[in-house]
Formats: sequence, C-alpha cells, structure tokens
Amino acid sequence: MRAVYLIPLLALPGTALAEAPRVVTSIKPLFDLTSMLMTGVGKPELLLRDNESVHHASLRPSQMRDLADADLVISIGNNLEPWLAKAEEAINPDAIHLVMSEQPGLTLIPYRQPATVAAMSDQEEASDDPNPEPEMEQDSDFFFPEDDTLEAAMEEMADAHEDAAQALAELEIGDENEEGDHAHEEDGHEEDGHDEHEEEGHEGEGEHDHDTSGADPHIWLDPDNMLVFIDAIARSLAVIDPDNAEIYLGNAEASKIEMGEAVLQARDVLVNLTDTRMVYNHDSYQYFEAAFGLKSLGFTSTFDARQVGARTIADLEAKVEFAPEICVVVDPSESAKSVSALFPGERTVTIDTFGFNLDTNDPYPASFVTALARGFADCG
Repeated sequence: MRAVYLIPLLALPGTALAEAPRVVTSIKPLFDLTSMLMTGVGKPELLLRDNESVHHASLRPSQMRDLADADLVISIGNNLEPWLAKAEEAINPDAIHLVMSEQPGLTLIPYRQPATVAAMSDQEEASDDPNPEPEMEQDSDFFFPEDDTLEAAMEEMADAHEDAAQALAELEIGDENEEGDHAHEEDGHEEDGHDEHEEEGHEGEGEHDHDTSGADPHIWLDPDNMLVFIDAIARSLAVIDPDNAEIYLGNAEASKIEMGEAVLQARDVLVNLTDTRMVYNHDSYQYFEAAFGLKSLGFTSTFDARQVGARTIADLEAKVEFAPEICVVVDPSESAKSVSALFPGERTVTIDTFGFNLDTNDPYPASFVTALARGFADCG
C-alpha cells in the first residue's frame, strides 16, 4: 500500500495562506526527511551541498544568514558536524535547535577505533581535500621503511603512554580520596546516592546527559533511528507552526508506513550476502550493517575521515586474505584512494550515505533505505 501525504486545500479567493516556517537542515538526509514532512506547507533550507565535506565544512555568510533567520534548525550533532558548533551564536536565539543525536529512543553504536591512524603528512596525501582540518592526535607509525624502526617507535609510544597514564592515575586517586570522604560525610553511602542519580535522571536511557561523544555519528543509516527522526521533527514542526500540525503529523504517519515496507524489502534483497565481508573506504555504514546483519572486515579511513595507519592496514590485509568473499564499499563523500590501491582486483560498489541522487518523486526515507540495500546487494 502506498502512503498518501497530506496537502492542504488551496486558499479561497480573498484569503492568504500563512507563511511557511523557516527551517534549516544541516545535511541532505535531514533535508529530505524534513521536506517530506513539510509536503504541502513549505520547503526547508539545506546548509551542505554534495561538494562540501560534512566533517570539515566552513559556512558562508549566506548560510550564516539562513541560521539567523531560522525558526527551526535541525542537525545531527557535534560528533559529525563540529563546524556547526562554531556557528552556534549565529542561530536565531528564538529558534528551536533540534539535535538528532540527543533524541531519546535512538540506537547508538560506539565508533570503531583502528589500531593506528596515519601521520598528518599521509592524511593530507590520502585526502582529496587540499586543506584538511588539523587533527588533535596523530600516530607517527605510517609506512615506516623498516620493521625495526616501526617496532622501536611503537615501544617508545607505549612507554610514553604508560608514564602519562601512571601520572594521571596518581592524580585521580588523590582527588577521589578527598571527594570520597566528603561524600560519605553528606550521604553516608556513596553507592546508593549514585544509583538514585541514575534512576532519577536517566531512567531507561543508559547514556549520561545524552553524551554521544563516543558514538558513531552516522545514525541516520539505521531505519529505526529514522523513525525516531520522523517523530522528533514532526513534533518540532507542529510546535513552531501549530496551524499545520495535522499535516506534519499525518505526513509522519504516512512515511513510517512506507519505511516499514522498505525495510522488509531490504531484508529480502540482502539475504544472499551471508558469506560476503565488506571493506570500507570510510567507516560510515556501521548502523546499516548492524540493522541488516551485514559483516565487515575493516576500513581505510575512520568515522571522522582520518586515514588509518600501517598496523591497521596490515591487519586488514591479513583478514581479507582468508575471507570467503570480499566487497569494497566506497562512500563517495570521502576519498577512495587508499582502498582502491590496496584492493584493486576486488568487487567494488559505490553507496551514497547521503542520498544525493535519489528520485525526489519517491517517498522518503523509504527510497533511501531501498537505495542502500540495492547498493549492498550488488556485492553479491
């Protein structure tokens, strides 16, 4: 059954339709989802186009003006969009800023940390971006000319980390002793106080104050998370534009029906990939992988677009050698140089995690789930 999206009646002669709310979305999936929910009312604005890096964007004056004029700003969160935090002051103070990674009910998966990441010089060489954003931490063990040099460098780094950890532990023990004595004087039982805090402030959550700093930020690739998005955005639209609340909520219900059908079809399409192991150029597919039982061996750049180091590459090559079937999956939003050089003879597919080439006439986000499933099915 195809869902029907609500469209308001045309205004009678002599009457005027209310102005549509001004909504700004950070990335394409949020734009497409909000556009669907606003069908019959208006259209949101999109900050990042297909040629702009989601990890290292820099907003133009026109985009800053969009934020200043917005009634509602919708973003994923700082873990994906650190550049938006720098523009926080530009956002209309009366606007609602809906951060999707902070919504209750989401499935959050920890990001996958590689054994090593590349030195900055190799980050720049592997990237298509001529001016990559500097990294706070770098490992210097990327393609050393000799194994002895690599081993010596690893030992030196391990000793330095051990010394730092020991100093930090001694400092924390001293602080805990002071705080622990004070807590016992006030509460009489430190553990009971901690349990009460968890039950009062985080009932049923498991995340502290919606801390998503350790979570993979590509949360829109999980269909269940998309359902959470639909409800959260529809409610926010209804708050800023109550006259059209019925339309937003009706469109949300229609979209969820389409999504349910798309997920069932995706499961049928992906059932033949049991023996296939994915290798990614960018670790952005983890949520879709978990939702549909796909299996991966590794990646050549991390969730935040840092190239991995020599030890991680060596581990990945060893896994590939013994895997039954390999499929190289390319996210076109990031460079594929490393993965193409490492596995030139393997089957390769390109799967757009943002959905830039979707048919706008197809219902969203069902069309997005279908496109992802078909992309992975080409691995079979």
